[in-house]
Amino acid sequence: MLGRVREQRELRRKLAVNGIDLRAQVAQTMARAVAQIELARRRVTLSQRAIDLANENIKIETDRFNLGKATNFDVLNRLEELRQAELRKTQAMIDWHKAEVVVQALTGDLLPMYGVAVD
Repeated sequence: MLGRVREQRELRRKLAVNGIDLRAQVAQTMARAVAQIELARRRVTLSQRAIDLANENIKIETDRFNLGKATNFDVLNRLEELRQAELRKTQAMIDWHKAEVVVQALTGDLLPMYGVAVD
C-alpha cells in the first residue's frame, strides 16, 4: 500500500513537470511563430520594393536597348532580376502563411476556421 502511494505521488510529480515543460514548449513555439510572421511581413514589403525597382530597371534597360546603348542580354538580365524578386516575395508570403497557421493551431483557432469541431 505504501509503495502504491509513493508511486502515485511520483507519477503526479512527473505529470506536473511534464505540464510545465509542455507550456514552455508551446510558449517558445508561439514566440518563434510570431517572430517568423513579422520577419515574413518585412520580407514581403522589401520584396515588393525590389519588384518595383526591377520594373523601373526593365523600362530603363529597354529604353537603353532602343537607343542602341544596351544589348538584349542586358534586358533579359533585368527581366530575370524581376522574376527573382517575384519569387522571393512569393516565398515570403508562403512563410508568412505557414507561421500564421502555426499560431492558429496553437491558439485552437485553426480547426474552427474550417468548420471542424473536435468533441
